[in-house]
This record gives sequence, C-alpha cells and structure tokens, in this order.
Amino acid sequence: MQEAVRVEFVGPLPETLGTCMAHYCVPGNVAQSDIAAQLREYPAEIQALHERAVSLYDQLLRDFGGRILPRSVMLTSARGLWLSLRHRLANDLCLVINGRRVVSGHAPYGTIKAAIEEELPV
Repeated sequence: MQEAVRVEFVGPLPETLGTCMAHYCVPGNVAQSDIAAQLREYPAEIQALHERAVSLYDQLLRDFGGRILPRSVMLTSARGLWLSLRHRLANDLCLVINGRRVVSGHAPYGTIKAAIEEELPV
C-alpha cells in the first residue's frame, strides 16, 4: 500500500479552517453560513489566507485525492511553533510537505503541485 503525502497548511489561520477541511470543503450539505459568520470576525488578511487555503485544498484534492493527507496547523499551536522554528516559517500561509519541504502558500499552483508530485512514492 502506498503511503500518502502529508501536506500541512501552516500559518495564522482561523480555527474554522480545520472544520472546513473536515467538513465543508468536501461535497455534502454542511452549514457553510455558520463558518462564514465566524470568518467575518477575523481581520481581512486572515480571511484572505483562509480563502487561499480553501482554494488550494480543493485543487489539491481534485488532483491528488487520497494520495495526500491535508491538515491545518495553527502557527500558534505546539506543532505550528515547532514547524516555524525548524523551517523558519514566516507569519504567512506555508505548506509543509512530508515534514521536510516548505512551499509558500502564495506560490503558483504549479509549483505547489510539482513539490507534492516529487514526494509521491514511485
């Protein structure tokens, strides 16, 4: 059995992103209005990061499906702090791939996709 590539979305992300990844980013009938109401309480910059992360998540799931394991990691969590120190992450959206490779969340999608493809088992 092939092992999936871990893709950690790290940054000053709203708590709602974890909920999004677990529920409303996948097809189904979920109360998106509740999450939208929560997001309105965050600054515009954080809302933009959330939208970028959701967009990337959707694209990555379409392209890779079960071959990746996406996960939201708050920069202020223990894991986020450790990753930020280990990889010298900025206070912005970054993707940490298999715990080794870092790609900016604002990089062109092709760059992000190529980095994940290089980590896929042969």
